[in-house]
Amino acid sequence: ESRPYVALATREGALINQNLGEATHLSVYDLSGEAPELVETRALPEPGAGNARWQSLARTIKDCHTILVAGAGETPKKILGTMGFTIHEVNGMIDLVLMALKNGESLNHLIVRAQSSCGGECRGTGTGCM
Repeated sequence: ESRPYVALATREGALINQNLGEATHLSVYDLSGEAPELVETRALPEPGAGNARWQSLARTIKDCHTILVAGAGETPKKILGTMGFTIHEVNGMIDLVLMALKNGESLNHLIVRAQSSCGGECRGTGTGCM
């Protein structure tokens, strides 16, 4: 099955700056052209379903190979990782991060160093940020 796209979590459409647990939508990009192109924005399953949320999310973005977020709990990283997704916890301008990914450049300088706060502790349980 082909997985040509990259999904990312953004609050306003310019920065990768949202944790996976609090995201209600993911923006899906195609990196095959000269510049990254937004394919569409996809609604995510509602929080509260536990592990089923991450399995449903995987079906929602089944044509994506990578997920770019500001943070993700251990549970979604494990579940989505076993389903073939690569998750990068990064902060930065969407276009710059996508071009670096497209060109095979290191994302090390964009990695989230401190656990960002979403109003509480991110547990990765599929119930959103608590």
